[in-house]
This record gives sequence, C-alpha cells and structure tokens, in this order.
Amino acid sequence: MDNDFSFMEILVIQMNVTKMAAEDIAQLIRKPIAPVAEYIELFARKHNVITFKEKVLAKEQKKNEKAKARQQQLQLKNIKSRQEKPVRISVSKANETFQRKIREEKEKYQTKSVDYSKMIAIRIDDKTVVYAKPGEDIEEVRKKALQRMWDRKMILQNPKNYVEVKKFKPLK
Repeated sequence: MDNDFSFMEILVIQMNVTKMAAEDIAQLIRKPIAPVAEYIELFARKHNVITFKEKVLAKEQKKNEKAKARQQQLQLKNIKSRQEKPVRISVSKANETFQRKIREEKEKYQTKSVDYSKMIAIRIDDKTVVYAKPGEDIEEVRKKALQRMWDRKMILQNPKNYVEVKKFKPLK
C-alpha cells in the first residue's frame, strides 16, 4: 500500500484523516477512492486514530439517541395528560368558617378615615400643614407640631445622643 502513494500524499492523508472523508482526500490527491480508504483504515487501526467517518457516525448515533429520548418524553407527557385529572372537591364547612373569620378580622383592623372638611388647617411652614379639631387652641397645636419637628430633626442629626438621653435618667 505504501508504494502506491508518494511521501507528500501520505502526509496529506495522515493530516486529513480526522478532518475529511476518504472520498474528499482521494479527490484532493487525485487517486482512486478504494486505496485511499484502505490506507486510512490501516493507519487508523495502527495509530488508534478516530477517523472522520467514525466521528460522523458517532454524531448521527447521538442524534438518533436524542431523538428517541425526545420521543419517549413526549410519549410520557401524552400518557400523563391522558390520565384522569383530579376532580375539584367542594370547600368543607371548616374551611368556610375559617375564611369567614379571616374576613372579619380584616374588617376589625380597618382604619377610620378622617373628615378633614370639619377640621381647621394650620400652616406651620411652606411644606407642613397640621389639622386641629374645632375648639382646640391653635397656638398650642402649632407649638406641639414645631416641637415634634424639632425632635425629629435632632434625632436624625445625632441619633446616639438622643438615645443616651432617653436611656439614662439622672438620679435624684
């Protein structure tokens, strides 16, 4: 076999065994397909090389296995979908009473909405408006609101100092 091919042809065959089919290699070196295919087989067996043809066959085999696996999965899905679907059971009495209790609790904790039309609006600054009930002292309400705003500002600026003052009371 080695006598039929020149040194360069043998190199071309060996370099392309894993990349090209025997027909393509034969066409490349302008030789008949049968001796090229025979040489490729001998070379592959001798050097434990996986040829291009074997790679293609392995890919096709994997592709077929995947297709079979997909078909089996589809068949399983069809079988599962054909099985009886669960029947919806009516709600029991205990569940109904439980749901009613939850609704009642939600209703208990609803907040009252305040009717601001009956209250007096007191402007503290450009952004702040405080509402007071009719008959309350307006100056007293304004002082309380300003004090709360001042306390909030002091807490935000020095939170540690505020906590320490509230935490430790002086001994008498």
